[in-house]
Amino acid sequence: MSAETDDTRAEDFGGLLCELSVTLLLRMCPELDDMNAQQQNRVFAAMRGKVDRAVSGMFEDLLASPNAERHALCLCALTIAVAGVNEIRAILDEEVCSGDAFKSQLLEPPDQIH
Repeated sequence: MSAETDDTRAEDFGGLLCELSVTLLLRMCPELDDMNAQQQNRVFAAMRGKVDRAVSGMFEDLLASPNAERHALCLCALTIAVAGVNEIRAILDEEVCSGDAFKSQLLEPPDQIH
């Protein structure tokens, strides 16, 4: 096998894994479309940060069960997507905690909170 063929296969695998992960993320968290570019970049950075560990886990799964290629790939994509979901939750939590209504409730005496 030539190096070019190996590179092409790696690119194909990377593209498939990316497509699966983003598709899963968008199905689980459609609010990603409503986020600004900076927030989306945070989400995708969190996902990229999980790729090495997820792919290593996939290879471990394949060594343990060589006939489970499809399942291992899906689990790998899901692991990466969940990193994105967790980042979206963190972003949404930050927005809730920094909102004016939330701040005013924190400043009101407890008996006046609605």
